[in-house]
Amino acid sequence: MSSILPASSTSLLLLGPLVGLVALALMAGTGYLLLFTPAGDGILLRRKPNPRERDFNPLGGDAMKTNKLLDAIPAWERAGLKTLNSEHPLTEHFALWKLHAELRSPIVRTGPNQVHVADVASHRVIFNHGQESYCKGKMYELFDDAGMSNVFSFRFKDEHAPRRKLLSHAFAPNSVRTMRPFISQKLDALLQLIHGATKEGTNKPIDMMTAYQCMSGDITIKFAFAHDAQMVESGKLDQLLLDIRKRTKAAAPSRRVHRAFELLPALSAALPYLPEHIKSDVTAMRRLDQSLKTIVGRFMANGGDEGEVFQKIVSAIDDTTGRALPAEVLMVESRGIVIAGVETTAAFLTFLTWELSRRPELYDTLLEELKTLMPHRATGADAMATFLPDPAEIAKLPFLSMLMMEVFRVYPAGARPFPRVVPKGGATFHGHFLPAGTEITCATWLQHRWDADLWGAEPLRFRPERWVEAQREADPTRFEGMKRALVPFSTGPRTCIGRHLAMEVLHLAIAAVFRNYRPSTSTDPDAPGMLSTEEDMTFIGYLVAFPKSHQLRMRWERVQE
Repeated sequence: MSSILPASSTSLLLLGPLVGLVALALMAGTGYLLLFTPAGDGILLRRKPNPRERDFNPLGGDAMKTNKLLDAIPAWERAGLKTLNSEHPLTEHFALWKLHAELRSPIVRTGPNQVHVADVASHRVIFNHGQESYCKGKMYELFDDAGMSNVFSFRFKDEHAPRRKLLSHAFAPNSVRTMRPFISQKLDALLQLIHGATKEGTNKPIDMMTAYQCMSGDITIKFAFAHDAQMVESGKLDQLLLDIRKRTKAAAPSRRVHRAFELLPALSAALPYLPEHIKSDVTAMRRLDQSLKTIVGRFMANGGDEGEVFQKIVSAIDDTTGRALPAEVLMVESRGIVIAGVETTAAFLTFLTWELSRRPELYDTLLEELKTLMPHRATGADAMATFLPDPAEIAKLPFLSMLMMEVFRVYPAGARPFPRVVPKGGATFHGHFLPAGTEITCATWLQHRWDADLWGAEPLRFRPERWVEAQREADPTRFEGMKRALVPFSTGPRTCIGRHLAMEVLHLAIAAVFRNYRPSTSTDPDAPGMLSTEEDMTFIGYLVAFPKSHQLRMRWERVQE
């Protein structure tokens, strides 16, 4: 019997399964775009309002809500339409510096419901320990996973405090100290990498940003997951770290990241039909999810290990539930530790190395000071575990301390301002009343430069001498003020929980690397000491700071006895 349907309709029926798959791909792709692009922010799957936000109504801490009460504040020309960050996502700190200077005001309006303050006094009010807490802004939700927050992303202090207490034992100085043998092992491997490039007849350039990321990545992943990724030994970044970085970068343009893993089944089903850039992101998220489950599951199945810091996190009891954290929450916390720890530590060492390469006299002063603790450089038989002094002794070196303070000042880990929300009752800054629910931001980069009377000459320049000069003044007021204004790990109850680990790694790494090797000053056009340029090293970043080129290509020389 012949078909009563037109041939074209028969063809469509035969193509039904394919059409369905294409439709699924289109829907998944559209969902991805709505979730992970600025244009889609707020259109799809908006998170239910947190009941704690009721004090912020009607503004809700949303930077894009219209707030007429901000109209009198000196403003960016487009502040009524969008946020400054949306136009300068990588260089908001530079744009803020220019805006404050042009408007000659310590407070400026940077969005429909957003202001930025540049001065130290305002920063202290916002980040203090007072009863009227300025909770974190909605941007922090991008660090959530499937609706689960971590110690960094919790917005409200009553959520944050119990989790911080639970994790605090793992991050305490005594706990961090148990990591020292592993840190020394990784510094051994890092020095072997540098040594291999400086051997006679070799003289190869190294990308030190990647080398530092490998080292800090190994240490942080060991701390967070009891897993040795062996990146320094292999000389390349581990897939786990690459996937964590890719997942965060993919979500950075929007605030819908907490829905990412909820869409994974639909996105994964349509994977073969998605555009390549979306396919890459989805594959990375799926692989990351499985990798973390495997690592944490293996550790738990083996009964844990009391010698690992991760065991302290696994065994800690939550006061609110009376139980240990579930495995999925452990993964969220540990992933947050990796995000916060790897890039920040590596960026500090990268920018420090860059500045020492540009000013050899600074390196010479540092080397002479390091020699007071380590009279002789390490030999081939020396392991860093026995060669390096106690980090507490390294921290007492005066020039090294001031050098580090200047790196923290000029190159803070957070490239962009991290927002807070004005609490119930509102607040007044520089004569302008801000109603509850106004988003208020403070850029550490700007705070570390704004007050010329405090920071002295040329606040934009890297000058460790400014700390020496201030300390020598008869009146200690300015030097003490500079130290209080320096907030590389933030301040107040939300100060960085990982600061002890970070300082342990930085002190040991600086001592190990710069006591044994100096940045090459060669001007040979065929083998220059420094291959990266000032443009390459421009300080930028969506969240965490990094050089514009994501590299520091250079050569080293062995320190001569």
